[in-house]
Amino acid sequence: FDGMCIVSDMPTVIHRDEQNRLHSENGAAIEFKDGYKLWYYHGISVPEKWITTPEKLTKKDWSDEDNLEKRRVIQELMGDTFPKKIGAKLIAKPSKEFKRHNLLGLYEVELPNDPEEKARYVKVRDHSSKREYWIRVKPSLEDADEALSWTFGLTKETYAPSQEA
Repeated sequence: FDGMCIVSDMPTVIHRDEQNRLHSENGAAIEFKDGYKLWYYHGISVPEKWITTPEKLTKKDWSDEDNLEKRRVIQELMGDTFPKKIGAKLIAKPSKEFKRHNLLGLYEVELPNDPEEKARYVKVRDHSSKREYWIRVKPSLEDADEALSWTFGLTKETYAPSQEA
C-alpha cells in the first residue's frame, strides 16, 4: 500500500471482550454510519448468521469449516446442543483422577466426508476459562485417559494430569 491513503469515518459502534478483542454475541462487533457491519466472536471474524441465528448452525457447518478456531466458535455458539447436533456419542468415560482434571470423555462422531469416516475426540474443560474443547485423537484410541495422554505424546501411565493442569 505504498503511496496509498485510505480514508474512512470512525465506526459508530465497537464492541470488545474482556481481552480487548473484537467481540459481540448478539450483534455486529463493528458498525459504521453507512450500515456496513463486521461480525467477530472473541477476535475471530465470523459470518453474520453465526451470531444472529446460532440455533441454525448444523453439523455440516461445523464439519465443513476448515479453520479450527472457527470450528471452536461454532461449538461454543451451539452451546449444550453441540454434541447432539453433530451426533457425538460418548464411547469412554475418564477415570476419577482424569475427570478431576477436567477430562469429560472420549467421543465418536460419524463424518461421511472424512477419509476415516469417523472421528474421535476427547472433550476437555479449560481450568482457567471453563471453556470446553474437543480435541481430535487417533480413531484407534478406545480409552479416554489414554486419548488425552496421547495429545501430549504420552501414555496414561506417564501422563500426570495434575502437573499438566
